[in-house]
Amino acid sequence: MQEAAHQLKGGGRPLAQVATDLGYTDQAHFTRDFHRVTGYRPGQFARTLGRPDGLTQR
Repeated sequence: MQEAAHQLKGGGRPLAQVATDLGYTDQAHFTRDFHRVTGYRPGQFARTLGRPDGLTQR
């Protein structure tokens, strides 16, 4: 999930592409795994990291 977080922080890549790059054939499965590990949904994680104050809300 560290690689997923890195790719999501970089922004500009569709979530489906990040999931595929990491070997997932199902975006929903990737989303569930990411949420289970990080406590954030991938889109929420990417948006939150894009804010100047960083990860302050969940």
